Amino acid sequence: AIEQVAKSKSDSKMQPVSCNITAAVVHRSTEGAASTLEAGAEGASNSMETTITYTNGDTYTGHVDNDGQRDRKGILRKANGDVYDGQFKGGMFHGEGKYSWANGSKYSGKWLADMAHGKGKMKDKDGTVYDGQWKNNLMHGKGKMKLKDGTVYDGEFSNNKK
Repeated sequence: AIEQVAKSKSDSKMQPVSCNITAAVVHRSTEGAASTLEAGAEGASNSMETTITYTNGDTYTGHVDNDGQRDRKGILRKANGDVYDGQFKGGMFHGEGKYSWANGSKYSGKWLADMAHGKGKMKDKDGTVYDGQWKNNLMHGKGKMKLKDGTVYDGEFSNNKK
């Protein structure tokens, strides 16, 4: 059940069906004067906000970099009902973010290259809660797990094992 984090990876190779710019880019010169650039105009930075619909039915709303990859803050809504709301880098989950599965499970915490990595909390659909360190999508390091029957384990985890 907790191993579900491994199945949450975003697919950065999905092809967009449509891409609509929903906000202009504000460019500030060194003098502090602001000017608005049309999306895609020369000088536009990686601060464009857009909505992308992928061929598999997923949609992304948020910032993209100059290569069109998901970047900085955004929301990825998967066709299966899963939702990721958080930071991206190079099209992947990276930084702080929350992933909610359609079945009710939730993970909130640090991500690195599409994997739970660092401090995070997982609430599984069956009531199990793990709050602690993650490494490469696995519970790894100091953590606390509380099972739905009230049993608590507080200690070290290694590759998803107590």
